[in-house]
Amino acid sequence: MLREEWAVIDEEVERLRAHVLAGKPLLDSLRDREPNHIEMMASCTMLHGFYNGIEKICRSVSEFTGETWAGQKAGEAWHKRLLDSMMQGNSFRPALLSEPLYETLLEYLRFRHLFRHAYFQELSWHRMAHLLKNLEKIFDQFLSEVSTFKDKMETAGLEKGDGTK
Repeated sequence: MLREEWAVIDEEVERLRAHVLAGKPLLDSLRDREPNHIEMMASCTMLHGFYNGIEKICRSVSEFTGETWAGQKAGEAWHKRLLDSMMQGNSFRPALLSEPLYETLLEYLRFRHLFRHAYFQELSWHRMAHLLKNLEKIFDQFLSEVSTFKDKMETAGLEKGDGTK
């Protein structure tokens, strides 16, 4: 991948980091208690934004390594296909996500889908609390895997999706 493309990914990582840091007071305050109505809404927004940031980074990696998503973004299934592709390497790049992180991110994807399509009163704290409580740990794991991916790309000399530098 080219320096300019890494700069785009790095910028998105920093935007996601700022999102996580901005939500830290909320995360900390809900470690041992259930949220009130406003905190519940804020928690949902926090989780939604977190997953969207992860997905933006995955989409950038995919596009920068030559995978095309044109015409494939119809419906909800493309979100899972994107995650699937990030767990699998191809001739242009190694896998970005480990299987354990992939499985965890599927839970965040399911929540994102529910949040976008359900009424607020249909959301359950008991079904989402673990996602919020583990968000910082999952973010750190994601950052670690992005770093490992970047190292593998540099070691292999893979910079563009056509296998050239």
